[in-house]
Amino acid sequence: LPDDTIGFRIRGIITAEDYEQTLTPLIEGKLKNHQRLNLLAVIDSAFESYTVGAMWDDARLGFMHLTDFRRIAIATDINWIRLSTRFFSPLIAAEVQVYDLTQLDQARDWVTSGQTDSGN
Repeated sequence: LPDDTIGFRIRGIITAEDYEQTLTPLIEGKLKNHQRLNLLAVIDSAFESYTVGAMWDDARLGFMHLTDFRRIAIATDINWIRLSTRFFSPLIAAEVQVYDLTQLDQARDWVTSGQTDSGN
């Protein structure tokens, strides 16, 4: 993926520590070099759940970086995630698309096809 695009696969139980130790530092580090980022999240059947702390950190991260994302692609076959992403996407400043897992290549192509920036 290009440097302005973050990609990850969500598996198991997602905890507040996952946000605090991995995702938040990754996003904040990338924002030092880019005004806006793209995000590709793959959520397959290995995903189990979020802890309450992770849900809180997810909401907090979203509010802290409300306008820092250009495009967000979610690839999943988990129906409740697909539905909730579509429901909440109008509240997100970024363009958001949901893809089936079989469409991962299309999700990657779409999320990286937006105009890139070379920094602040």
